[in-house]
Amino acid sequence: MADTEKLSLCIGCRQDYDNGKNDRGIKECWSLKRAKVVTRGRIDWWTPPDSIDAFTRVTTLDCHHAPGQYQDSAELPSHLLARAAPTEGKTDG
Repeated sequence: MADTEKLSLCIGCRQDYDNGKNDRGIKECWSLKRAKVVTRGRIDWWTPPDSIDAFTRVTTLDCHHAPGQYQDSAELPSHLLARAAPTEGKTDG
């Protein structure tokens, strides 16, 4: 993905001001060139992580950070994965 395409994934990141949105003359975030496009599970900052439905699958950059707004996780919390896994030996009926 070209750097210009990656810029659309920078929206909301705390470092997005480095992408020419500042009065310091900084034209590009230092992470942009090395950033990789990834899929993450996003949850709002104050939402309890007690349900798989609390997470939304998003495409973002691996360097994206938005403290106080939301968190992007590479994996769901282990307590949710255990709940979602089928129980061995359990049958319907």
